[in-house]
Parts: sequence; structure tokens; C-alpha cells
Amino acid sequence: MRPLLAAVLLSVVLPAPAVAAPERYEYRKIVMGTQARIVLYADGEERARDAAAAAFGRMEALDEVLSDWRGDSELARLSAAAGSGARPIGDDLFAVLDRAQAIARKSAGAFDVTVGPYVALWRAAREAGVLPAPDALAAARARVGFEKLRLDAEGRTATLETAGMALDLGGIGKGFAGDAALAVLRERGIERALVDLGGDLVAGEAPPGRDGWRVDAGCGAATRPHRLANGAIATSGATEQSVVVDGVRYSHIVDPRTGLGLTAPLCVSVRAADGATADALASAASVLGRRAGRALARSFGAEIQVIDPRFTPAFPAGETAASEPSEPTTPAEPATPAESTTPATPADAVESDPSGANESSDREAAPEAGAGGDGVAPPGSETSAPRAAGGAADGAPAIAGWSAEGGARFAVEGGVLTARLGEDGAGGRLRSAAPFTAFALALEVRLTGALEVGLLARETGDGRGIEVALDSRGDGAIGAVRSGSESWANDAARERFRDGEWNHLELRVTGFDPRIEVWLEGEKISDVRPARDGAAFAPCGPIAFVVRGGEVGATFEARDVVWRPLPVFAEDVRFAPLFSGRDLSGWEISDEAVDGYRAVDGRLELLNVAGAGYLRTVDDHRDFRLRLDFRMAPRTNGGVFLRAARNGENPAFSGCEVQILDDAFWAEAAEAGLEPTQRHGALYGSVAPGVDAARPIGEWNTLEVLYHGPRLAVALNGRALYDVDTRAVPGKPFTERAPRGFLGLQRTGSRDVESEVVLAFRRIEIAPIEEE
Repeated sequence: MRPLLAAVLLSVVLPAPAVAAPERYEYRKIVMGTQARIVLYADGEERARDAAAAAFGRMEALDEVLSDWRGDSELARLSAAAGSGARPIGDDLFAVLDRAQAIARKSAGAFDVTVGPYVALWRAAREAGVLPAPDALAAARARVGFEKLRLDAEGRTATLETAGMALDLGGIGKGFAGDAALAVLRERGIERALVDLGGDLVAGEAPPGRDGWRVDAGCGAATRPHRLANGAIATSGATEQSVVVDGVRYSHIVDPRTGLGLTAPLCVSVRAADGATADALASAASVLGRRAGRALARSFGAEIQVIDPRFTPAFPAGETAASEPSEPTTPAEPATPAESTTPATPADAVESDPSGANESSDREAAPEAGAGGDGVAPPGSETSAPRAAGGAADGAPAIAGWSAEGGARFAVEGGVLTARLGEDGAGGRLRSAAPFTAFALALEVRLTGALEVGLLARETGDGRGIEVALDSRGDGAIGAVRSGSESWANDAARERFRDGEWNHLELRVTGFDPRIEVWLEGEKISDVRPARDGAAFAPCGPIAFVVRGGEVGATFEARDVVWRPLPVFAEDVRFAPLFSGRDLSGWEISDEAVDGYRAVDGRLELLNVAGAGYLRTVDDHRDFRLRLDFRMAPRTNGGVFLRAARNGENPAFSGCEVQILDDAFWAEAAEAGLEPTQRHGALYGSVAPGVDAARPIGEWNTLEVLYHGPRLAVALNGRALYDVDTRAVPGKPFTERAPRGFLGLQRTGSRDVESEVVLAFRRIEIAPIEEE
């Protein structure tokens, strides 16, 4: 018994060896033409420094393989051998090309590493500020195409089939290098690490006491915080390094399908299991656009965030909503000695950059790309305080730019909308102050519990409109479109919708006779056109969230809710130009002021000369869709004539006139003020505009007209001003006006205008409607 007792006593009196807490270290170095950063946790300075040096060394070695800027890289040597048969390549180059080809096939060439000839051509074009010549583009096109790159896994060879081909790994190389650097750190026992290579982020295990690395992904102010662990995030932005040619802004990102820079100013962030996939998918989604890009990312099991600066937040943002708003925020980690001292610099000149232990230093932010937009202004000012509406009178402030009715509970916090039934199961609606005719609405939604929610467009004064259903109750419909007694459903959409999880939706409404399109996770689930007869929708009306039935306590949440007004006429309307942009061919001057009109830089300008006058088309028109942009100077009085007769009578009454007017000035200048039918946008003397859709004086406005038989519909900047049967409007009977006539551009009151140009027009286009 004595030896056993001794052993027991020994186990009691000897303390366990102390385990040192890992310390935080951060290192920076220029690698692959950008600043690379490694943040890691290690149990000693020497171990951290050596591991970081090895990881940087791995990235530098990959630069010798993957760079298209270095003439001696393995990639450059392979490109130089294009057209000469199969060439053996190393494991790294084969691996990155193999991954690139998989994404190229699935994206139908939206991601394509053979884009090198296009990239070289576009770099030169950007420097010169001109588009590539058509013959140069054609020559480059013959040398581009992922199907011209063949890989042999068994022989480890690559073949570039056409001479002059050139590979460019700019859309995948940094992500691949980040993966390789993290692998080196893990081989050396460093599991808690983050590699940031110019904004491409690859993470290992989370920092001690955390559930992930706190990183920001996005562009400009529109970023979202993420908690990243054992995964990667890459951002591709078409919002920077741009060039404007002929009024079109082109990005530095080349579209492999055209050879030109992208024109959609998207910022795409993709979260995937590894850096190479995230990097390539972000590039491909930038090319494909919001919907197809989202569907592609989802097919790889990746998460995607698409920021389009042309969209505007629909709710006050305040503090940016977390990726999981209901999850409590993790407190900042405590300071450690490593964060108040400077680790020694390794022999290979790795730069060290320690930082204090606080919330901001723990947020590993990706670089920002500037974002701007031309969408509708946000309804109301931003606030970080929760805002609620509906339900009990609890004193909570209203949601700026929205109004609520009924007993349902609506609240916004951090830009996230939450809706619930009232305590007694009462429903209700949250209605936008801003009216819309044509628009795109994008949002992420989550339904928890059984609840019926509807997204209502072009709502009427009595609560009707075009509704898109989101119903998580049993066999409830998802994406079904309802208008009056009509209904269209898609059973497959219900199967794809994930209850209790975030789902991305986009709703698009266009046309005076509306077309409603709905996408779920980038895949179209509805495309319908409700009947206009007995219409249950307004020409221009609010957007509303409607909560009807279900379980008390069930919730509807919406985040990243953004909207954008659109032209009323959709892309399927084919217009022909009425104005060449170069001269006045196709137009006649109605007065003697031949110097009062000019064409310059794509604009048709009506000048400030004595007297009134107008231009008119040489041809007459009957039924048509008309679209034009105009910009007016202060004090302008002008208009657009429609179906005017050539009999010398005032065109405003031989046909009709859409008024273009500086309302503020003329309301003050007119002794009796302005009649509603005299105001900007009015059908002069007959119909007042239903909404005020004008942009500030000096900005461009878009006017759209549908004139078909007696029906006349007019929209300004995407909002319908009126949609009327002209046989029922007051004033001179339209039965006595010309059923066919010229189109005219008028200026009057020039003596009151101080600017040289009274009115400017551009993009004047017409789409004739065939006579029935």
C-alpha cells in the first residue's frame, strides 16, 4: 500500500505545466504587386515570425509561376509557346488552371483565363481614352476562349491551341496564393491565422475566444461585417479604375465575351470554402451581373453579396446590420503583451505592424472601392435607433419614409426590417411614401414560423395592387403573383425557398401595362403581365409590405432592402433614333431663327434667341412609344408636341403638348399662379400630373410616352404622370385633333432665360406601334 500512496501524493503535489496563451502578431510585405498582410496567433515571437516569413516566401514563389507581368514567369513561358502543342507545367500552375477551367465551364466563359489578348488591348485603350478598333478586337477575339486551353491531368501538360494566346490569372491568382500561404502556416502549427492579399481574405481557425475573424466585405460605405473562419472572401469591384468614352463609363475589369470593360458598376463579394474559388467567382459574377452571378455562386455552395450603387437603401441603415442580426455581438478581445510590443523583423525584411487590442483593430477590413449612384433618394434620414410602427401605442418613432396601418408590428434596426402580427393576430401593412411605376427592388428575406407576407407594388388608394406572395404556412405560395382576381404560382419556388434562412429576392416591374418579374437566388420564378381591363393597380403607387395571417410570434425579416426606379419601357422595346446626334436631319425649323437650334456632342440644343419656336419631325406619326432625355435651364418654358397638325394651328391644340416648365419661377411670375394643367409634365390644358417626378433644374430627365389610339400615357423619370383615355379629358375634344401628326420640341419665353441653352435633348427615340 505504501508505494501506491506515494504515487497518489506525488500526483497531488506536482503542479501541471502552465500553457501560455497564444499572442497576436501581424506582418506586412509587398507581394504579387500588392500589400500582403498576415495576422496570426502563436505561442512565441520567433515561431510567429518564422511562420510568416515562410508564408510570404510561398507567395513570392507563386508570383514567379503565376504572374502575367513578369516575362520570366512559368505562365509567361506557357503563353509564349501558344500554338506549339502540349507543354509540361508544374503542379501549382496546373492546379490553378484546372480550377479556372471548372469555373469557366460552369459560367459559360464569363470567367476565362485566356482573356490575355483582350486585357492587353483594353489596357492600351484605357490609356488612350478610346475604344479598341473593331479589327483589333476581332483579331484578339480569335485568340480568346477557354475551350482553346486543354489540360492533361495524367501527363501534367497544358495546350494553348492558337498562336498568340495569352493567359491572365488576375481573377484567381491572389486567392490561390492566399490558400497556399495559409497551408504553409498550418504546416507549421499555426491554425489561427488570416491572410489578406490585396483584399482577398483567407482565414483559418478563429482568434481565441471568438467565433470568427471580423472582416468587412463590400465597397465604399455599403459593406457588411462578416465573421470568417476556415474560409475565404474575395471582392471584385467594377467601380474603380474606370475610363469614360463617348459618355459611357467602362471598368478596368474586362468582359471575356466582348473584350471591353464592364459598364455595370457592381461590387461583388463572394464567401467560399477557399480563396481561389472565392476570387474567381467574384470576377465571374461581376461579368454575369446580379442575377446570373448569384445563381453561379450558389451552384458552388458560396455566399454572394452584390452591391449596385445605382440602388438606394429603402430603410434607414444606422449601424450596418450584421450577417446574422439576431446573434449577439462578441466583445473585443482583451489586450495582450504581444499587441503592445513590436515583434522583431525577420531576416527577409518582412514588415511588422502590431496594433492595439480594441474593436477596430480586430476588424480586418478589405479595401474600399468608391460607390455612387443615381437612384431615388432614400426615404428619410439615417438613424441608428430602432424605429417601429403599427401595433400598440408604445411611443416608438415612425420609420422614416414609410407609414404603417393596422395592428401588425413593424420595426427597423440597423437597416433590418422586422414584421410580426399583432398580439391578437391582427395584420397590417407598411407603405412607402415614395410612389413608383417601374422599379427594381432587391432584398434578402427570412421567414421564421408560419406567416403570410405580401410585397405589394403600384398600390391603389384602397389597398389593392400587384402582390408577390411570401407565405411560409404549410402549402403557402412563394413568388406567386396576384392582381385582382388573377393569380400565377410557381410550385418549384416553394421548394427552393429556405424557411428560417436568408433568401435573396429581386422584384422588377416595368411597363405602363406592367410586366412583373421575380427572381429567387438569381433564378427567375415569375414573369407575368396582369390584364389592364379592370386593373387592380395604380399607374404609379407606393410599395408596401403586407402581413396578413399565421402564427402570433412568427417573424418576417428583410435586410439589404434596396430599390431603383427604372425606365417604364423595358429592354424588349426596340427603339429607332429620331436624332442622329450629329445634325438636324429629319427635323424642320418652324420659325426664322435658323441659328436657334444646333446639334453638338450628341445633344440637340434649343438656344436662347428672341421669340418662340419649335423643331418638328419631317415625318408624321400615329401610334408610337417615344423616349427622350431633356435638360432645362432656369426659367424655361417649353414642351414636347405630339401628333400635331401642319395646318398652322397651335400645335398644343391641333395635337397636344407635354409641358416642360420651371414651375417655381413661373408660378411666381404668373399673376394668377399656375393651373394644375399648366405645370411641368402636364398634358397642357387637359390633364395635371399625378406625381411630382421632376429632377432639379439642370439635371437630365427621361420622358416616356405611349400614344396608342385614344390612349395616352406619360411617365417622367420612371413614374407615370397619367394614363388616360383622351376622349374623356377636358379641353378641346381630342376627336377634333389630328389622329396623326408631327412630333415637336418647343421653346418659349426665351427672354426670361439667362442661359445660352434653353432646352437640351438627347437620345430621342421612337418605336412605332403597328396599326391594327
